[in-house]
Amino acid sequence: MRSPEALALLPPSVASARRVSVNVDSAGNRTLRLLGLVAVRELRLTWLLFAKEVRELLVSRALWSMVLISAPLVGFSFIQAVRMYSQSSSNAFRLPQLLPNVNPLDGIIIPTFGAVYLMNTFLLPFVAIRAIGNEKQTGALKIALQLPIGMNRLVGLKLAALGVGWCIALAPTLSALAIWALLLGGHLSVPELLTVLLGHALYAFVIAGVAFLAAAITESSATAAIVALSFTLGSWILEFAGSTGSGFLRAVASFSLSPALRGLERGLLGSPTALTLLVLGLGFVALSVVWLPPGVSRRQKLVRSGAVFGVAAQALLLVIQLPIFADVSENQRNSFNPADMRELRQMTKELKVNVNLAANDSRLADLDRNILSKLPRAMPHVTITYAETSTTSLFGGTSGANYGLTTYTYGGKQGVTRATTAREVLPLIEALDGRVVTPDPTTAYPGYPLVTSADAASVWFYALLPLLAVGGWWYSQRVPRLPTAVAGVPVARSATRLPWLSPYLPGVRRTALAVGGVFVAIQLIPYGRSHTNFAVAPPSAGPVLGVTDQYCPRTFAPGAESTMSLGAFRTQVTGMLGDLDSAQHALAANDALTLRAQYSQLAVAYAGVSKELAELYPVRCPRLLADRLDGDAVILVPATVNLTAAAAPIAALRAGLSGISTELSSRIQQ
Repeated sequence: MRSPEALALLPPSVASARRVSVNVDSAGNRTLRLLGLVAVRELRLTWLLFAKEVRELLVSRALWSMVLISAPLVGFSFIQAVRMYSQSSSNAFRLPQLLPNVNPLDGIIIPTFGAVYLMNTFLLPFVAIRAIGNEKQTGALKIALQLPIGMNRLVGLKLAALGVGWCIALAPTLSALAIWALLLGGHLSVPELLTVLLGHALYAFVIAGVAFLAAAITESSATAAIVALSFTLGSWILEFAGSTGSGFLRAVASFSLSPALRGLERGLLGSPTALTLLVLGLGFVALSVVWLPPGVSRRQKLVRSGAVFGVAAQALLLVIQLPIFADVSENQRNSFNPADMRELRQMTKELKVNVNLAANDSRLADLDRNILSKLPRAMPHVTITYAETSTTSLFGGTSGANYGLTTYTYGGKQGVTRATTAREVLPLIEALDGRVVTPDPTTAYPGYPLVTSADAASVWFYALLPLLAVGGWWYSQRVPRLPTAVAGVPVARSATRLPWLSPYLPGVRRTALAVGGVFVAIQLIPYGRSHTNFAVAPPSAGPVLGVTDQYCPRTFAPGAESTMSLGAFRTQVTGMLGDLDSAQHALAANDALTLRAQYSQLAVAYAGVSKELAELYPVRCPRLLADRLDGDAVILVPATVNLTAAAAPIAALRAGLSGISTELSSRIQQ
């Protein structure tokens, strides 16, 4: 920049250009400074409003009641999950073929987050409704709208403050996972954990949007709570109806909230799981912004709501069709073998799948888990239809010739099978296009068995966490800090809302710190670690291979399916467990005659349910048969019972049938 004297010595045209450049630079700097001041002002205003929303949330009883209720719920779910996981691990140590089924995602993470699901469904709406309902009823909303923030930012700040409260309510769940990983020595996969956490966060986002919309369209908080709970319960009913129905009802049920959440819980990240929940949440929040402002005619709100519905519907259709997904599960449960995935992506024609199984048939669940849920992600064009069936046989379906058959049609060719595993179905599909695929070698999932106990954590979940919730509510009730002077007048402020407690506060604080320190020290001591994590090699082939096809067939002739009910089947299995218990007692007493008699009764009962075992449990059947052959070889075949060698097959049969009995009880209850 030149001085005025220097500019005076320049030619007139050059001096004029210099003055214009100086003026332009000065105007640009002023504009930037003004923009900076405006940005700082907006950020400060946003922060003040956000702090105000968080403060109102923290002083509410609804938030701390949610934390108080969720702590014992999470504790009960976690302790029961660890107990069941330990039982499964014990069976896996005795039966190595069960090791891949011992998965912390299914055994620990998902059951523990089940309490979070209940919290989001039944408790979060009350906390979210309060953020809007109270301001509508007291008239504070009209005052807030006088500020230069706009309705979009106001709703966004309330949603962000609600997110802070949700994170506080998530503390019991995170502490349970910390106990599992750090104190008990359990295994956790970070991608799986983050995906489950993302799923429940998006589900909570949708529920919060529903609660905001209910508070916006109703006049009282009670009515809004009824509307929000009606939506969540309606979603549950829709999912249940889809699981037991077929046709149009099953198609409509796929749009409920739970299927998208279940996909994320299985480790499937992308579309349509996460993106569906995100679009639904944004749609409900947008509708809340439309219906919340007072003074707007209902006609304008309906027109704007129609626009939001149109955009949300288009977005949902787009995300459902987008082939964006990532399988972050540690055992790659949501994907086929990489070689099969490559070949299936090259099959560009439409694959039509017709399933002839009842909705409550366990084979349909296996088929959906192993094949149907993966095919749309592996092939570009897949259409799945379900035939109408009744519910009369062991598996809930008809006993006609076509029941149990699944038909695959591709390029004018057709294949029919009763198989429900990828190892049998994928070669059939690939053969329709003349393809023969050699699977890529992959590392088998080792499983993470762990025999431990989390009973000692009951004190944390049932006593200390509720006390912390009550303490958090009490702490948030303090009078907020005020400036030392307001308009030049000093303000005297009491140190506490309970003046009589002031002399005792130092002692109370020291006692609380001492008790907390002792509890932390106790938690650092490893407790309940009666476990050994190791991988067990699979059993050798043995003589079972010669009779597997006879006693454990993979397919059945039309009309040859079992007609035994699940209740009768469970009764038979329970009787066999009684025979095995008696055999173990005889073995402990070295009573060879009683051992042989009890085992003979087991053999007769086993023969009576061999068909049901082969149909319901095609994977476990060969292993149970191998244990039977080992038991026969040392108990029934020789003239003298080999008491030393009889212990292993009896224990293996006891463990396998015990697992089947537990699973049958669960199916009957469902």
